[in-house]
Amino acid sequence: MAPEPGLITVAYVSSATHELSREELSQILAISRERNAPDGITGLLLYYDGNFIQVLEGPEAAIRATVDRIRRDPRHHQFTLLLDQPIGERAFAGWAMGFRHVEEISPEDGELYAAFQAGRLQDVGFLRNPVRTWHLLKRFAESLT
Repeated sequence: MAPEPGLITVAYVSSATHELSREELSQILAISRERNAPDGITGLLLYYDGNFIQVLEGPEAAIRATVDRIRRDPRHHQFTLLLDQPIGERAFAGWAMGFRHVEEISPEDGELYAAFQAGRLQDVGFLRNPVRTWHLLKRFAESLT
């Protein structure tokens, strides 16, 4: 795959203002995929018990616009940016916007599973070492392919 100049990756955690139904999550995902594909955005979204963790990657302008839209979305609060950096290549290239409800994450997924189950997505450890969080998400995505 040829290198794509100007790529960045962003990872964040946030909380929903209310518990989202499967239908609401499906609608969010459908709209995200529809918007992200033409903008060249790939990534992964995980949800459990009102909490999100998402990694986005793509052209900087498109990612910045998407993050701004997410920050303003009234369904979110406690938006916490974990990672924002340039990348040389995509880690989630095959994921137009991969989604998993954490019920599908198993104890074998280690720290990621434990953090979601304990509701610790804004945990200091995740914030202090966002690269570790990114690697956890990458390993999780690879386990699904």
